[in-house]
Amino acid sequence: MALELFFNHRNYLAFLGFIFAALYCLFVLVPRQLLSSQLKMTICLLYSLLLIFQTYSISSLWHDPLRLSESWYVADPDTSRNAEFYAMNLAQRDLDGQLQAALLYEQAFNRDKSNYRLLLNRMVLSCSSSFIPRPDDETIVQSLALISNENRDLLSPLQQLVTLTTTNTCNIYTSELLSTIISSIMTNSNNLFRGLYEFELARLKFYNSETEQGIALLQASYNNSGDPGALLNLSLQLINSGRYQEALTTIDLGIDRIKSYNNIRSGTRASKLAVLYEMRQDVTGFLAIQ
Repeated sequence: MALELFFNHRNYLAFLGFIFAALYCLFVLVPRQLLSSQLKMTICLLYSLLLIFQTYSISSLWHDPLRLSESWYVADPDTSRNAEFYAMNLAQRDLDGQLQAALLYEQAFNRDKSNYRLLLNRMVLSCSSSFIPRPDDETIVQSLALISNENRDLLSPLQQLVTLTTTNTCNIYTSELLSTIISSIMTNSNNLFRGLYEFELARLKFYNSETEQGIALLQASYNNSGDPGALLNLSLQLINSGRYQEALTTIDLGIDRIKSYNNIRSGTRASKLAVLYEMRQDVTGFLAIQ
């Protein structure tokens, strides 16, 4: 988040030119009659102390995410990302912080109706406390038409909402409403994100016992995203549906894909492979005794 807001690290190398120029002027161009060597060294020492103080002040600020996000928000309150970063840190504090965060999300969304992520984050926050009012369904649905093509990642808050709903942790949003949101967002998504949204929609289908639709969505999710995690979940659902031959084919495909998928960490790869191998052994054993 911080590097997304400020790119000061890109200025360090270029700034060296100004430092060298200043030192050259101070020690070479300025005659000794105007500034003695001792005075020049004193100037350098004072400047070094100033840099040390500034570095300490900035590092102390960055050490406290809440203070840091508040300072950015106070400096530019109309920037949606500043508001979101500040609200995120406030929400981690206490109930009063959550109430302030909900207000910040609402104010930021009212300024920028195309930033649907702000509304989704407010929806997630409303699940954490009954004191935080939820947005009404009409606002949630109508705002879908205003989503910008440059809208930031919507997947993360959607995943949270689906998880909270399917685990019955939050019951203030229906699975039908969440399905409407995901389906609408999917229509303008590229293949990768479309596949990831299809995965979340499949979770809602299984939650509602709409197994066949869920299986079809998982298949589409893998086809669009290429994520082998979809194959693991698809294999499990095929087994639960008694479609063992299809499950066996999907398990073998999942094993091959995970072995060649570079974006999976070794520990995660090993654990997923272990699950698939165990599933293949169980299915093979079951088919053998039929």
